[in-house]
Amino acid sequence: MEVFKKSILLLGVTLTLGCQGNDPLNRDSNPFPKDMENYIPDQPEATDTQAIKVKTYDVSASGELDSSKVLHFVAGEPGEYIIGGRSFVDQTQFTLRGHNLPSNATLTPMASSPGNWKLTWTPPITVIPNGQRGVDIDISIEFVLTEGTSPRAQYAHAPFEKMTDFRLTIRHSDHQPVITSSGELDEITALNENSGKVSFHLTVVDPMSNGNTPPEIWPEFQMNDSDTSSPGNMALQKVGIPTFQGSGQWVFPMVLDLNLLGDHYRRNNENGKRINVSISMLAKSSVTDNESPIWSKALSVQLKNKESE
Repeated sequence: MEVFKKSILLLGVTLTLGCQGNDPLNRDSNPFPKDMENYIPDQPEATDTQAIKVKTYDVSASGELDSSKVLHFVAGEPGEYIIGGRSFVDQTQFTLRGHNLPSNATLTPMASSPGNWKLTWTPPITVIPNGQRGVDIDISIEFVLTEGTSPRAQYAHAPFEKMTDFRLTIRHSDHQPVITSSGELDEITALNENSGKVSFHLTVVDPMSNGNTPPEIWPEFQMNDSDTSSPGNMALQKVGIPTFQGSGQWVFPMVLDLNLLGDHYRRNNENGKRINVSISMLAKSSVTDNESPIWSKALSVQLKNKESE
């Protein structure tokens, strides 16, 4: 027993001396490097605050996504949209005013439905540029305060832009005929008057045609009842009878009379020159009265020299 007590005492002295002279765990050491002792971390950057303006009015179109503001129309067909306006501020009187509207489009208030205006428009066939499948027109509708609006309401509306932008997207009608090919002329860009009359075949697709009655085709100036035409169009001639190919497709035999074209230019002192001409055609359905987009073809023609004849 005496021996055991001495062993315990010796062990205790050894541990005490060891801890005083050598601390393998570094329990009393500074855990940070010297260059970190005085380090003060940067404060996070303060974020700027921004006052949020709560919109005081709304202008939107029925049947359309408010975020897109896109209104769809079909060339040659009447279309309309209900444009609704509303104010979120009491004692506000207002009207809506259109800006950059197409020439024959109207925006009129609906007496039977206060707060609503009707946008009506029949896009003309010619609104879509030749050769394009559609066109976009950007318009704006202005929210206009009118008499009877209280001063407090005027103050509430003052910070806000009063214009709401819309886009009119116009495409060709599904019932509209279209001239798809000029056959032999498709790959030709240059001609010589010595060829005389150049034959080609014009292909017209009338989606509503049942094969009984072909669509009507004219050079552009005849379709528009114009007194003037390009020389190229005056040289166009329909010959023979159109044939039905099925699926609304008709083929018309045509002639471009280069001698007639040459005579015109020689009368204007263009003898023996190479001239640039354009021919253009329109088709009209005999079933629906829809008109086609303008089909056109640019050509260069070498005229004969009058003295060589």
